Amino acid sequence: MLTAKHDIKKFEDSYMRMYEKLSVDSSYGLDNSEHKAWISAMAGTITTRDIIAPYEVIVKTFRDSDFSSTFGREVLRRTERAFIDYRALKYAMSQLAWEERYFPNSIRATIHQKKQDVLGLRIYPEYKKASKLLPYHGIAVLEKINDRYSMLIHPEINIASKNEVERYINNYNFSDFYIA
Repeated sequence: MLTAKHDIKKFEDSYMRMYEKLSVDSSYGLDNSEHKAWISAMAGTITTRDIIAPYEVIVKTFRDSDFSSTFGREVLRRTERAFIDYRALKYAMSQLAWEERYFPNSIRATIHQKKQDVLGLRIYPEYKKASKLLPYHGIAVLEKINDRYSMLIHPEINIASKNEVERYINNYNFSDFYIA
Protein backbone atom coordinates (compact mmCIF):
# COMPACT_ATOMS: atom_id res chain seq x y z
CA MET A 1 0.00 0.00 0.00
CA LEU A 2 1.21 3.49 -0.84
CA THR A 3 1.96 5.95 1.91
CA ALA A 4 -0.40 8.79 2.65
CA LYS A 5 2.26 11.29 1.53
CA HIS A 6 2.48 9.59 -1.88
CA ASP A 7 -1.32 9.51 -2.11
CA ILE A 8 -1.57 13.24 -1.42
CA LYS A 9 0.98 14.07 -4.12
CA LYS A 10 -0.77 11.78 -6.63
CA PHE A 11 -4.13 13.34 -5.72
CA GLU A 12 -2.82 16.90 -6.13
CA ASP A 13 -1.15 16.11 -9.46
CA SER A 14 -4.29 14.43 -10.84
CA TYR A 15 -6.49 17.27 -9.60
CA MET A 16 -4.32 19.97 -11.19
CA ARG A 17 -3.97 18.08 -14.48
CA MET A 18 -7.77 17.86 -14.85
CA TYR A 19 -8.36 21.36 -13.44
CA GLU A 20 -6.14 22.83 -16.18
CA LYS A 21 -7.99 20.91 -18.94
CA LEU A 22 -11.39 21.92 -17.58
CA SER A 23 -10.36 25.56 -17.17
CA VAL A 24 -9.94 25.68 -20.95
CA ASP A 25 -13.19 23.77 -21.62
CA SER A 26 -15.44 22.82 -18.69
CA SER A 27 -17.41 20.48 -20.99
CA TYR A 28 -14.30 18.36 -21.68
CA GLY A 29 -15.39 14.73 -22.10
CA LEU A 30 -19.13 15.52 -22.00
CA ASP A 31 -21.59 16.01 -24.81
CA ASN A 32 -23.38 19.35 -25.00
CA SER A 33 -26.66 18.14 -23.42
CA GLU A 34 -24.85 16.53 -20.46
CA HIS A 35 -22.83 19.70 -19.88
CA LYS A 36 -25.94 21.90 -19.99
CA ALA A 37 -27.79 19.58 -17.61
CA TRP A 38 -24.92 19.65 -15.11
CA ILE A 39 -24.59 23.44 -15.25
CA SER A 40 -28.33 23.95 -14.92
CA ALA A 41 -28.51 21.60 -11.92
CA MET A 42 -25.46 23.09 -10.21
CA ALA A 43 -26.61 26.69 -10.70
CA GLY A 44 -29.23 26.21 -8.00
CA THR A 45 -26.55 25.31 -5.45
CA ILE A 46 -24.42 28.44 -5.89
CA THR A 47 -24.50 31.10 -3.17
CA THR A 48 -26.10 34.23 -4.62
CA ARG A 49 -26.89 36.11 -1.42
CA ASP A 50 -24.20 38.70 -2.16
CA ILE A 51 -25.40 39.46 -5.72
CA ILE A 52 -27.91 42.30 -5.91
CA ALA A 53 -30.70 41.67 -8.44
CA PRO A 54 -34.46 42.23 -8.70
CA TYR A 55 -36.60 39.26 -7.72
CA GLU A 56 -37.98 38.90 -11.28
CA VAL A 57 -34.44 38.54 -12.67
CA ILE A 58 -33.57 35.90 -10.07
CA VAL A 59 -36.73 33.94 -10.89
CA LYS A 60 -36.08 34.15 -14.65
CA THR A 61 -32.49 32.99 -14.18
CA PHE A 62 -33.33 29.90 -12.16
CA ARG A 63 -36.76 29.00 -13.53
CA ASP A 64 -35.87 29.44 -17.20
CA SER A 65 -32.12 28.79 -16.99
CA ASP A 66 -31.73 32.23 -18.58
CA PHE A 67 -28.26 33.51 -17.74
CA SER A 68 -28.33 36.58 -20.03
CA SER A 69 -28.69 39.19 -17.25
CA THR A 70 -25.78 40.54 -15.20
CA PHE A 71 -27.04 38.40 -12.31
CA GLY A 72 -27.34 35.34 -14.56
CA ARG A 73 -23.84 35.79 -15.98
CA GLU A 74 -22.38 35.96 -12.46
CA VAL A 75 -24.32 32.84 -11.42
CA LEU A 76 -23.04 31.08 -14.54
CA ARG A 77 -19.44 32.19 -13.84
CA ARG A 78 -19.62 30.85 -10.28
CA THR A 79 -21.34 27.68 -11.45
CA GLU A 80 -18.64 27.00 -14.06
CA ARG A 81 -15.91 27.45 -11.41
CA ALA A 82 -17.70 25.09 -9.01
CA PHE A 83 -18.30 22.57 -11.81
CA ILE A 84 -14.62 22.60 -12.79
CA ASP A 85 -13.58 22.12 -9.17
CA TYR A 86 -16.11 19.30 -8.67
CA ARG A 87 -15.05 17.44 -11.82
CA ALA A 88 -11.34 17.82 -11.04
CA LEU A 89 -11.95 16.53 -7.51
CA LYS A 90 -13.94 13.51 -8.75
CA TYR A 91 -11.23 12.77 -11.33
CA ALA A 92 -8.44 12.91 -8.74
CA MET A 93 -10.43 10.62 -6.44
CA SER A 94 -10.92 8.12 -9.26
CA GLN A 95 -7.21 8.17 -10.14
CA LEU A 96 -6.43 7.31 -6.53
CA ALA A 97 -9.13 4.58 -6.51
CA TRP A 98 -10.27 6.41 -3.40
CA GLU A 99 -13.39 4.38 -2.65
CA GLU A 100 -11.75 1.00 -3.20
CA ARG A 101 -8.60 1.91 -1.28
CA TYR A 102 -10.07 3.65 1.75
CA PHE A 103 -13.48 1.99 1.90
CA PRO A 104 -12.92 -1.59 0.68
CA ASN A 105 -15.96 -3.88 0.40
CA SER A 106 -18.34 -0.96 0.89
CA ILE A 107 -21.65 -0.66 -0.92
CA ARG A 108 -21.86 2.43 -3.08
CA ALA A 109 -25.10 4.32 -2.48
CA THR A 110 -26.61 7.61 -3.53
CA ILE A 111 -29.81 9.59 -3.12
CA HIS A 112 -29.56 10.73 -6.77
CA GLN A 113 -30.47 8.69 -9.84
CA LYS A 114 -27.42 7.97 -11.95
CA LYS A 115 -26.60 5.77 -14.91
CA GLN A 116 -24.01 3.95 -12.78
CA ASP A 117 -24.88 0.77 -10.93
CA VAL A 118 -25.42 2.39 -7.55
CA LEU A 119 -27.99 1.53 -4.88
CA GLY A 120 -30.52 4.37 -4.62
CA LEU A 121 -31.51 5.30 -1.09
CA ARG A 122 -34.24 7.91 -1.67
CA ILE A 123 -34.29 8.74 2.02
CA TYR A 124 -34.99 12.47 2.00
CA PRO A 125 -36.48 13.91 4.20
CA GLU A 126 -37.35 11.04 6.54
CA TYR A 127 -33.91 9.60 7.10
CA LYS A 128 -34.64 6.52 9.17
CA LYS A 129 -38.25 5.48 8.67
CA ALA A 130 -40.76 4.70 5.95
CA SER A 131 -42.90 7.48 4.57
CA LYS A 132 -46.57 7.51 3.70
CA LEU A 133 -46.28 10.88 2.00
CA LEU A 134 -44.87 11.44 -1.50
CA PRO A 135 -43.03 8.93 -3.71
CA TYR A 136 -39.75 10.86 -3.64
CA HIS A 137 -39.54 10.05 0.06
CA GLY A 138 -38.79 6.46 -0.92
CA ILE A 139 -39.58 3.83 -3.51
CA ALA A 140 -43.07 2.50 -4.26
CA VAL A 141 -43.73 -0.99 -2.91
CA LEU A 142 -46.92 -2.76 -4.01
CA GLU A 143 -47.91 -5.03 -1.17
CA LYS A 144 -50.92 -7.34 -0.88
CA ILE A 145 -52.90 -6.51 2.26
CA ASN A 146 -56.25 -8.27 2.85
CA ASP A 147 -56.33 -9.56 -0.76
CA ARG A 148 -55.83 -6.04 -2.17
CA TYR A 149 -52.67 -4.39 -3.40
CA SER A 150 -51.68 -1.19 -1.64
CA MET A 151 -48.83 1.12 -2.52
CA LEU A 152 -46.51 1.85 0.37
CA ILE A 153 -43.40 4.03 0.29
CA HIS A 154 -40.19 2.69 1.86
CA PRO A 155 -36.50 3.58 1.65
CA GLU A 156 -35.14 1.42 -1.18
CA ILE A 157 -32.25 0.16 0.94
CA ASN A 158 -34.78 -1.53 3.26
CA ILE A 159 -36.59 -3.23 0.36
CA ALA A 160 -33.78 -4.18 -2.06
CA SER A 161 -32.21 -6.66 0.34
CA LYS A 162 -35.40 -8.70 0.82
CA ASN A 163 -35.56 -11.98 -1.12
CA GLU A 164 -39.36 -12.04 -1.31
CA VAL A 165 -39.71 -8.84 -3.37
CA GLU A 166 -39.47 -8.32 -7.13
CA ARG A 167 -37.78 -5.21 -8.48
CA TYR A 168 -39.14 -3.53 -11.62
CA ILE A 169 -36.90 -1.16 -13.53
CA ASN A 170 -37.71 1.53 -16.07
CA ASN A 171 -36.17 2.16 -19.51
CA TYR A 172 -33.23 3.97 -17.89
CA ASN A 173 -32.42 0.93 -15.73
CA PHE A 174 -33.49 2.73 -12.53
CA SER A 175 -35.73 1.12 -9.94
CA ASP A 176 -39.34 1.98 -10.73
CA PHE A 177 -41.11 0.04 -7.97
CA TYR A 178 -41.12 -3.25 -6.08
CA ILE A 179 -43.82 -5.89 -5.54
CA ALA A 180 -43.77 -7.58 -2.15
